[in-house]
Amino acid sequence: MSFERGLMYGGIVYFAETRSKTTDLVIVMSNQDLKAKQILDKYRERWSIEELFRKLKTSGFNWENTHMKRSERLVSLLIILGFGLLIAYLMGQEDSITWKKTLSCPLYSVFKKGLINFQFLLAKSLADAIKTILF
Repeated sequence: MSFERGLMYGGIVYFAETRSKTTDLVIVMSNQDLKAKQILDKYRERWSIEELFRKLKTSGFNWENTHMKRSERLVSLLIILGFGLLIAYLMGQEDSITWKKTLSCPLYSVFKKGLINFQFLLAKSLADAIKTILF
C-alpha cells in the first residue's frame, strides 16, 4: 500500500494504491487529507452503496427507465424498490450458487440469484410469491 498527493484542477488530491486479491492494481483518489489505509477503508465502505445503486439502476430494477420527475413519487418508488432488493437478497441467501470454474467465481451474486428466483416465483403464481414473502 502506498500513498501520494498531487495537484489537480488547482486543488490537492491524495492517492492510495494497493493490490486486489487477484493482484490487480487499485488506485483510489480522495480530496481528504487521510492516510492511505483510511482512504481505502472509506472507499470499501462506499462501495456497498455504489453496488446498491447499480442494482437499483441497471442490474435488476431499471429505476432510471421510469423517467419520473415528481419527488414524492420517486421516494415511494425507492421505498418499494428497497423492499424488492431486500426480498431478492434474502431469497438469494437461501440457495447455493453454482460456481463458474473457468472464472473461479460464483455464476451469480446472491442478489442476482434471489432476483431470478423471485421473478420465477412471480411468473408462476402471485399467491405463492406473496406467501413466500410473508412467511
